[in-house]
Amino acid sequence: MTGVAHDHFGDDALLDVLSALENQNDLPAGTRADATFELAVADMRSALEASDRSAVEDHLRRALMRFKDLDRTHEARLDARAHAAAVESVLAFGELDQQPATTARAQQRLAQAAAQLDATTALLTEWTRGMHRLDWLSARGLAQSAWSRLVTSLQTARTHLDQPSWYDPASTLGDLLDVYVASRSIHTARTDGSGGLTALVSPPVEAAFVRSDGLLHHLEQALTTDPQFTGSPDARALYEVVQTQRQAPSSTGQVMPGKALEGRPTLAGLFQADASGLRDDLDPLLLDRIEQLLQQQSKGYTPSGNARFDTHLESLLEELATSPAWTQRDSSYFTTLLEQFLRFLYDRFDAQADYYGARTAYLGPCPDKKPDGSSDHWDEKHVQDDLHQHLAGTLIPGTVQRELIDVASGRTDVTYTPEPGSRFVAEVKRRDTRWTRERIQKSYIAQAANYTATGPPFGVLLVGDDSGHASGYRSIEDSVWIIHHARSATEVPRLIVVGILPIGRPTPSALRMPRVTT
Repeated sequence: MTGVAHDHFGDDALLDVLSALENQNDLPAGTRADATFELAVADMRSALEASDRSAVEDHLRRALMRFKDLDRTHEARLDARAHAAAVESVLAFGELDQQPATTARAQQRLAQAAAQLDATTALLTEWTRGMHRLDWLSARGLAQSAWSRLVTSLQTARTHLDQPSWYDPASTLGDLLDVYVASRSIHTARTDGSGGLTALVSPPVEAAFVRSDGLLHHLEQALTTDPQFTGSPDARALYEVVQTQRQAPSSTGQVMPGKALEGRPTLAGLFQADASGLRDDLDPLLLDRIEQLLQQQSKGYTPSGNARFDTHLESLLEELATSPAWTQRDSSYFTTLLEQFLRFLYDRFDAQADYYGARTAYLGPCPDKKPDGSSDHWDEKHVQDDLHQHLAGTLIPGTVQRELIDVASGRTDVTYTPEPGSRFVAEVKRRDTRWTRERIQKSYIAQAANYTATGPPFGVLLVGDDSGHASGYRSIEDSVWIIHHARSATEVPRLIVVGILPIGRPTPSALRMPRVTT
């Protein structure tokens, strides 16, 4: 009801209520998920009301991040999955007029998102068939239908944009103009006709006519001879925009220089429109190697050769990439930190206590005794020291510090600062009770997230699990995840990568299954 009230009244104070519900750990998970969903819908509304392309993309990416997180953590949230697919489709379509290195990926993303939306919509229809729907919620269903129509129009338009001419120009022009109409059917358009989804989905359509004389000729003929288009304000508006762009001074664009670079989009993206063509007789193995190196550079890390590790890292990066703040250079810096953090965890999960002598002794049972003769425990400092030494030895010298003061009114454990303004904090904790993901979030996320207040919204939380491991410990895949945390409705959610490292553990030969009493 709070979300629908915000749709109707537009009172931003209602978003504060939703944010408070989202962060209330004592509420049922389903209730908090509902609040997250409504905040994502509010971001979509903000995108539809935004005045420029950058603002539209920013709000849509924030909505997409929340929808994807809901779909990942709540299996039954088909509504979140459907919204995520719709938003992904719009963002992908908006990238079709970009450089060749990204266009192929954008086309693939659009096709996949459209297919997912079709499948999810079919499931939603089956699940809700025959269910009573409250009248005051009918607008939500109409909005979802409008998004579905838009995605269908985008997918149809995509197949026409890279063709030099059309067999049936009238039908194809109708499909492309449907994009203009559908992008305004979801929300009331701005009085000046700009902004909202129009700012995102119109440029790729317009760019196709700017590039191709054949397509522009189809449009000119339709405007002068076809009654279907002579009186169409959308067709006339499209023609005027295209003519304006064609008459503007040409800027250096990017092209695919020669057959040698077909199938190598990252390398092709480096060539400008005024560059000389690349010879077609170059060694294909050399070109493949260059393409591979460029892809590694764009990812920000070099594959280790360990398929399990690389897949794990890729899955974390894929989730981080949903953040609207995941942009260069911060994304490259945090990718480097994340890779080393994950390498540290994989290494220490396997290592024996004497792996690095006293440095890694905390991985095994503590040899010290309390005054009563019982075993003592390792301190948080032992885990912190080991992580600091690992990062300081692998990252650029001078960029890793420990116990840095005056950060968020406190002192950090380990801090990575590759350049001013890009500061990432690794918070280290020790825990002596059994953990669940909910308990970890409730106990530590507030502090870990607060260190991001004046920096990028990404951080690391390392928890030394000293709760006893007489029967073993969980897999590393189950012990590493990302927590999304926003302290207000307008804040970009903080993404904190959590790693739980078992410490004070016995050797495998000493493990026993717990005794069950009846």
